Amino acid sequence: MAIGKLKLTCASTILIAGLSGCATISEKSCAYDAWYDVGFRGAMANHDRADYLDDILKDCGKHGFEPDIAELRRGFADGTERFCEPDNGFAWGRAGQSYNGICRSPEFSNAYAEGYHIYEVETRRSAIVSRLSSIRSELEKLEKKFDEDELTEEERGKAQRKYDKLRRERKDLGRELEALPFV
Repeated sequence: MAIGKLKLTCASTILIAGLSGCATISEKSCAYDAWYDVGFRGAMANHDRADYLDDILKDCGKHGFEPDIAELRRGFADGTERFCEPDNGFAWGRAGQSYNGICRSPEFSNAYAEGYHIYEVETRRSAIVSRLSSIRSELEKLEKKFDEDELTEEERGKAQRKYDKLRRERKDLGRELEALPFV
C-alpha cells in the first residue's frame, strides 16, 4: 500500500474512532443517516456487532424510527472488512486503542500487537523521562535544603535518606530507559 494511502486510512480510522465514542445514535442520525453508513461507522469504531446493532435498534426505536436491519448489517460487514486490514490494525494498536476482537484475521491481530507494542514502549519511555525530570527537580530542592543551616540532625537525616532514595530511583530508571528497545 502506498505510504500516502496508508496515512490517510490510518488517520481516518483513528478520527472515526475518536468521534464515535459510544454506540448510541442521535434522533437526527436515526432520521437522516443512511443505515449502511451507520453500520459502517460502527464497525470502523471497533464496536461489537451485536451490541452495536441492538443499541441502534433501541435508540432509534425510542425516537420512533425503525432501522433497515439488512442495510445496517451490510454496512457493518463492509466496515468490518475495512477495519480488519492489517495496516489499520497496526495504526489502531499504535494509537493505544483497545481492540474487541471483531477481526478474525491473524494478520490484523499480529499487526495490532506490533503497533500496540510500540505504543507501550513509547508510553513507558515518556513516563520514565517525565519521572526523571521530577526527580531532578526534587534533588535540586533537597540540595538547596542541605545548604540551609537551620536543619536539625533529624531533618538532615530524613532529607539525606530521601535524596539517596531518589538517586537510586534515578539510576534504576536510567537503566530501564537504556534497556527499552528503539521502536
